[in-house]
Amino acid sequence: MERRVKFIWGASKVIRGKWFLGLVGLYNRREGAREDGIAISVRGLLIWSGLALGLAWVALASFGYWMWQRNPYTTLTYADALLYPLRRSAITEKKGQAFIAQGLELARAGKWTDAVNLLRLGLARAPREMRARLTLGQFYQATNQHTLAVRVLEEGLGAEYPGRSYLEALFRLAGQGEDFDTALRIIERYLPVVRKNGPTAEQQWLEDKRYAALTGAGRHAEALAAVDTGDGNTAAERRVLSLLALGRAEEALQFLAEWSRRPGADPKVIVRLEVRAYRDARRFPEMERSLAELRRRSPGEPSALVYAVVQQALAGRKAEAAAALEDFLFRFGGFVGNLSLVAAPLAEINATELVTRCAQAARERGFPSARFSVFEVDALVGTGQWEDAAQVLERLAPAVEKDPNDKVWRDWMQALVDAARNPAEAPQRSLIEFLRGRAWGIGVFSRTAAVLVRAGRHETAQEVLALGIRAFPASASLQRAAAEVRTKRQEQEAARSPEAPVVGVTAAETAFVQRLDYLLRAKQWDEAARHVAKVAAETPPPAWWAARLPAIQLAGVRIAQGRRDAEALRRATAGCVEGQPTRVPEVLELARGFVQAGDTESALAVAREVARILPGHAATQRLIREWEGGGVEADGVAARPAAPVAPAEGESLLAQLRARQAEKDSPGILRVARLLLTGERKRAEQAVALAREWAGAGDRAAAELLLREVFRKHEGFPPARRLQAEFGLAAENRK
Repeated sequence: MERRVKFIWGASKVIRGKWFLGLVGLYNRREGAREDGIAISVRGLLIWSGLALGLAWVALASFGYWMWQRNPYTTLTYADALLYPLRRSAITEKKGQAFIAQGLELARAGKWTDAVNLLRLGLARAPREMRARLTLGQFYQATNQHTLAVRVLEEGLGAEYPGRSYLEALFRLAGQGEDFDTALRIIERYLPVVRKNGPTAEQQWLEDKRYAALTGAGRHAEALAAVDTGDGNTAAERRVLSLLALGRAEEALQFLAEWSRRPGADPKVIVRLEVRAYRDARRFPEMERSLAELRRRSPGEPSALVYAVVQQALAGRKAEAAAALEDFLFRFGGFVGNLSLVAAPLAEINATELVTRCAQAARERGFPSARFSVFEVDALVGTGQWEDAAQVLERLAPAVEKDPNDKVWRDWMQALVDAARNPAEAPQRSLIEFLRGRAWGIGVFSRTAAVLVRAGRHETAQEVLALGIRAFPASASLQRAAAEVRTKRQEQEAARSPEAPVVGVTAAETAFVQRLDYLLRAKQWDEAARHVAKVAAETPPPAWWAARLPAIQLAGVRIAQGRRDAEALRRATAGCVEGQPTRVPEVLELARGFVQAGDTESALAVAREVARILPGHAATQRLIREWEGGGVEADGVAARPAAPVAPAEGESLLAQLRARQAEKDSPGILRVARLLLTGERKRAEQAVALAREWAGAGDRAAAELLLREVFRKHEGFPPARRLQAEFGLAAENRK
């Protein structure tokens, strides 16, 4: 019997028959034939399909909710799972919040590697979570990545005013890196918002920050223009300070006279500022009268006499400063805190004789002398008395061994004094390597460079400033110092070749330099090469060409590296170094930049060419060993065994490894790992523990990279082999 299939909309009400679930029915199509027709209800099919899809969706949502709940940090609900298509953005944000909650907990536990990865994942999904940005910013600050720290916080800003606490953290980080332009840009962004919506206290706070940023950037004319013209003491004080910073002392004195006649003026502040203004104007009799007035108004305050000592010293009035210090010692010298109060600013302005008198007074009174020895060293180093500073450091050594911070300061000063008094290469390299392995503030780089310039160590100062600029690229003070050092070196070279003509800057020279700088920044290497070749082919060459040649040769190295032209890179390096060994630090710093960009091959090519020209250059040989990871010098002579890594340096290198892993910087991991593994066997165990941490967090590539270096140094190292087997890592087990 042949059955026919019919599709209908309804079911039993349309065709009488035997129906199953309202979907399929059997009916008699002809008389005498039993159930020879099949009817399929389209409506029933749609209803059952909808029910099946609904049940499948509920099952899928239930499974997804179950998976979410396995994460103890999740805030996703069952409703989120059911309504996933409608709540996708909210669910993404909640996932980010879960990552952030876990990351913050790990950060509190000190597990920064995992914490940073989770915080990054969380911020990618929930970018408005300010706590995560603050924590990430703290990590970048601790690992000496100040620009990245500021950027992370700035990316969290929106149209609405974020509040004082968040901006305070951002401004603090920007200030530590002297990134005043960023601070000013943010202030100008939110000042109109706060002026419109209030509160007044926040507006005043932003105005204060703007003045501080302008002053820090050295933009005193703008700071003066931004000062409120009202009658408040704060505005008046800022106006005087800005005038003094601009060298307008007489104008400042006129304003102080006007201010003193205003109702509510603070006489103590006015007298203090008068002292400074009279000092700058070289009107010392009036300065003495103002100092006497200040002491009369503050008879029991040691700060008034401290101010008198410091101002007399800054004015160059040694006898008057010494007399003021003796008066201070007679009145307030019975307490060690008061002695420190006067010694600290005197050390800052390098008043060596006065600081020595403070240290003598401390010994006479039986006070602990270590603190005053520190002040003595600061002043002696600042005035170029290297031998005396070395003697004080030798006496100070036992007193600072217990405190790690004091010991680091003493080691820094010792390395600086050794480099300043000894022109040999070993102390210069020792100082550079000491600074390279740690996170420092701007003040350390600027002070170190200033001392080295005073000692005539311009090459080392240039390297120090290059390190500082790499850590703080927004620092205008470091940029200025670097420019001054370059100028001094050029003057020295010009003095050695007096026949070189002095040529002014022409429009053609300016156009050439600006165009070359643009092409290098845009990485248009071929166009940059043509730009240089065009001018180099001129006959005769432009008058300014010889003066610009050192910078052009360095640009040639960058161009050859960018074009991946090995032969051109060798020639450009040789052109920089041959006959000019003083330029080696510049070339090596350029090579370090190649390594940071992931091009270790080009960096090695540069270093090997330098080693070919200067076979005995220790810094070059050390870099080659570091980048190659082997134990053979460039000229084939066996390398000397590397010095063991000190415990404090080892901890610093572990922190650097974590930072490089967080940035996915594979060349950086290799470079730091090789430094770490030059130490004793314990360092290899620490490296394996770190690789285990990374592998457990899912970063197998970084773990394998670290294990490979461990095996290179310690073939078949058992802890590394166990870790390799545990996680199935593919690191090579060979030297």
